[in-house]
Amino acid sequence: MPRNEVVMPLSLPPLEANAANAAQWFERLEAFFEIHGTANERKAAVLRFYLSDELRQLLPGLGASTGDSYEELRRTLVQYLRDEGVGIVARNAFFSRRQREEERLQAFMAHLRMLCSQAFPDLKKTEQATLVVDQFTRGVQSDSVRAALVRARCATPEAALDLAVAEEKDVAIISCLSASGTAAPANIVKSPAGENAQIAQASSIAAEPDDVQQLTEAVQRLLTQMTRCCNTTRERRPEARRQDRWSGATRCFNCGGKGHTARVCPSPARRMRRNGKMLRHEGAKPAQTAV
Repeated sequence: MPRNEVVMPLSLPPLEANAANAAQWFERLEAFFEIHGTANERKAAVLRFYLSDELRQLLPGLGASTGDSYEELRRTLVQYLRDEGVGIVARNAFFSRRQREEERLQAFMAHLRMLCSQAFPDLKKTEQATLVVDQFTRGVQSDSVRAALVRARCATPEAALDLAVAEEKDVAIISCLSASGTAAPANIVKSPAGENAQIAQASSIAAEPDDVQQLTEAVQRLLTQMTRCCNTTRERRPEARRQDRWSGATRCFNCGGKGHTARVCPSPARRMRRNGKMLRHEGAKPAQTAV
């Protein structure tokens, strides 16, 4: 090696408990050993140094001891992580799976089934179906679709998928009808061309103002008629208003009848007395003039 050549120290990321590919990490560790010329008796110590705190604490529970060789430690860790697709990595991938942006429900369900079969190969089909339905309900983006799945309590992935697709179509149509011209919510996946045409047709029907205009004109005509009736009632004669006011339990002190007072009593005696007063009043006027 030339004297002026500087050897740069190489760093290696620690192996985490949720590592996505443990075999790839061990390949990099082997290259690290070759570059630094690590002896076989030191490889186990270097491996322990590059383990995360969580994995280092799990080693006694996995049966690893201080005197284990590098090959024994590697075999124990790979068996625990099960990089082939089974084990803690696959279980973490299954329970953390969520519907991605612009991902269709069918693709989301298919990936969940694949992850469930890898993470829980020993479970029965019915138990796997229950786990898939539960994670599918948790992972969908649309709140309305999730609420429909919770209410339905589907027993099979097929029933859950059919219900979710139908609910998604209903939400898309309702969104277009309630707010024409605005985009659908972000958690609604784009529909095929036929469904888009159906939604556009429904939106154009809802935007027609003919029904609203007719209803408005009918309300205006009704208000005009009610205003005229109120004005006609206010313009009635004072006698009619007095009769309305006197109607009911009003009793006449002249004739004893109901519905009027003595001042406007229609009885013959009342008219005779009234005519006599008028004659006496007219006969008294000349005498006063002569005086």
